[in-house]
Amino acid sequence: MVCGASFVGVEIGHIWNSGYVPINAGGFSKGQGKYHRKATKIVKCYDDVMPVSNTIYQLKITIKGITPPIWRRICIPDDATFRELHEAIQLGLGWSDSHLHEFTTKKRAGMYIEGAITDLKTLDGIDPWEEKPADERKVRLCERLSKPGDRLAYAYDFGDSWEHEILLEKIVESEKDIEYPICTGGKRACPPEDCGGLGGYDRLLAILADPKHEEHGEILEWLGLENAEEFDPEAFDIDTTNELLRDGY
Repeated sequence: MVCGASFVGVEIGHIWNSGYVPINAGGFSKGQGKYHRKATKIVKCYDDVMPVSNTIYQLKITIKGITPPIWRRICIPDDATFRELHEAIQLGLGWSDSHLHEFTTKKRAGMYIEGAITDLKTLDGIDPWEEKPADERKVRLCERLSKPGDRLAYAYDFGDSWEHEILLEKIVESEKDIEYPICTGGKRACPPEDCGGLGGYDRLLAILADPKHEEHGEILEWLGLENAEEFDPEAFDIDTTNELLRDGY
């Protein structure tokens, strides 16, 4: 199998330095074009259309623990690497690739805690695991996902601990003139980076909904917003999402 070309992450500074992307990328509405600080920028590194296998995986990626769920449906070649899947998740959901991440593909005691795959290049020799994970640039999706119903886990930001479930819904043939990966559906906007995980996000929404809250102005400033109406947690724009998947930030 031929490896499809990928995106690459380019370091541009720490979390409080310059380097901005729209908050909730893929979920803009009502003038939601303010900015949120980030540490990593994803740019496209292939020249034209990503080389693809004729076999396409239809994946549903859901952020766990949030109701109603935040999810994206992404179609991606079965011979894409886990690095390419990571970048599709970041761009498709609206994360900014500012933190470490890890895939786990094997269950033990009902939990995805084995079969780890991550970005060994970013870790630069640091190995905090008992069992060294596989290199996401060298493992293809078809090596860990083989039939509809197969699942794996994706963790992003080990501080905020955003857990995602990845479900292989269908295996289909590629369609002519479609550039993969492509988002074909989704619901709700991505939470802001560094908001404190599930509990922090719930608190952020509560503060935004209460103009009299003592931290209301502080939260607006932190998000780079002029008023709470600019942040819509229900927003999702499939066209914006696919522009990001094609072009990067």
